[in-house]
Amino acid sequence: MQRLVDEKLDALAAEAEARGWGEVIAAENTPYDSYRWHRLYPDQETRTLSDAEEAFMDELQEKREARIAELFAALGEDFDLEFDEELREIEAQIDRIGTVERDYSEEAKRGAVLLIVIGHQGKADVTAYTRKAPVAPAAPAAPTAEPAPPDRSMTPA
Repeated sequence: MQRLVDEKLDALAAEAEARGWGEVIAAENTPYDSYRWHRLYPDQETRTLSDAEEAFMDELQEKREARIAELFAALGEDFDLEFDEELREIEAQIDRIGTVERDYSEEAKRGAVLLIVIGHQGKADVTAYTRKAPVAPAAPAAPTAEPAPPDRSMTPA
């Protein structure tokens, strides 16, 4: 059983390294130090459209441009796109079209730690992290020289 786990972890680690991850940790258990790491989330997205979705997208883009031109003609430059309900609805439809895939950029992968842990059911749990920057201990405060109190003694002149 241990041999199978080791082989699976090795294969997953090799695949992750080939995809450009900076550091890959493949383990049976989550390392204790991982509590110090920041979770990394995908930083880029790709939208895939079918032919029908592409045609609908073109139609919505035309409607959007026409609405902006209409608002500009009526209000001049003094309008805010965010306050037009019709325009917001068109943009919401545009955002819902297609299949969106989220992934990590090459730069994010290079600076990240990919943790691969095999769960009890044999399924791999893969999580990306960045290590927290070590916190430097605060430098001791330099002693400050306090000004001497004024001489208030009465000296005869």
